[in-house]
Amino acid sequence: MIFMINLLELKSRIDDLIEHLDDSEGYKLYSIIKNSEDLKLIQQDVDFNKYYLLLQFLIIPYLEINEIAELLKKDISIALNDNNFDLFAVVKRRLIYVDISERDECKKELKSALIDNGVIITQTVVSSSGGKLNTVNDWIKDFISSVNQKGSNSLAQAQYYQRPYYLKLSEIEKNKLRRLFQLYRYLSLSSLTPDGFEDDMLFQTKDGQLVTSNKSKIVVLYDPRGKDMMSSRTHRNYPEVVIKKKSRENETTKKLVELEEIAAQFPAGSLERKAIEEEMKKLGG
Repeated sequence: MIFMINLLELKSRIDDLIEHLDDSEGYKLYSIIKNSEDLKLIQQDVDFNKYYLLLQFLIIPYLEINEIAELLKKDISIALNDNNFDLFAVVKRRLIYVDISERDECKKELKSALIDNGVIITQTVVSSSGGKLNTVNDWIKDFISSVNQKGSNSLAQAQYYQRPYYLKLSEIEKNKLRRLFQLYRYLSLSSLTPDGFEDDMLFQTKDGQLVTSNKSKIVVLYDPRGKDMMSSRTHRNYPEVVIKKKSRENETTKKLVELEEIAAQFPAGSLERKAIEEEMKKLGG
């Protein structure tokens, strides 16, 4: 094969873009490759195609949600194999540009892509329950049956990383799994909660409204007086705001709903489902 694009130069350029998470210049490079005479040859060559796919992960902020889901489902190992690539950061950056009322649906689609992913990312190990683990799907199911989804249970997460079968993995494999779990946990959080919130600002007005900024507008997430959520008004006319405090009661309710959704993904009577149901009982569910 004769390429107009040099592999070493392409690798060096993409590595530099990834180091700086420069999706803007990355998109320019992607457009050049996509429209070049070399595209078909690149996709047929293993090394070239790997960097072409990695470039697509970098420009996630420019892709449609269904395109991102397709990447996560089929080629996530490409992103996870590069230790310098922050997959979580680019996905979060993409969701900032989605209307806040639509973000949870987008997260649900991306999370489903991970759950349905049968790509092998580690050597095969046997879990405490006797199941074999080596794919994205295997590890996510094992992880969520053991660790609280809200990210507040750091002890459970630390204990998971001390399990004998996890310790058998190489450091490279452990790093891949930590990044995978970080992304999955984030996608499991509603954008209407403080922990799952993408934008920089989350405020509460003096009259109790929870608001944020989205696409140059102030968006009302919650109004205690019963007004519709997701209404918008210009920043100029909005009253002075103060930082909102988390509500433990609301967090518990949301946590129960989320655990119930996760439990439904496993067969009745399975060890994973029983573990999740036990966690729900502790929360009063």
